[in-house]
Amino acid sequence: TVLLLALLGLYVEMMFVSRSTGTHSLRYFYTGVSGDIDFPEFTAVGLVDEGQFIYFDSNTMKAVPKTEWIRQNVGADYWDGQTQIFDWTR
Repeated sequence: TVLLLALLGLYVEMMFVSRSTGTHSLRYFYTGVSGDIDFPEFTAVGLVDEGQFIYFDSNTMKAVPKTEWIRQNVGADYWDGQTQIFDWTR
């Protein structure tokens, strides 16, 4: 059987304000599952203003950009750092 550790996952939300563009939100969803299934045991998804910008799972073990704007504006060091943060197994 599959044990669902977090049905909705752990949800983290922060609000921030930019003078030029107003209020924005930054949210992270963390989900863990266990059992004999073909699904990552851990996933992390980051959203800015309801748009996904980052994804990590325990199968790939790598944080990846999900939008073009973040691919163009942050370097490899950022993705390496995010991978280390999400990789709680190290």
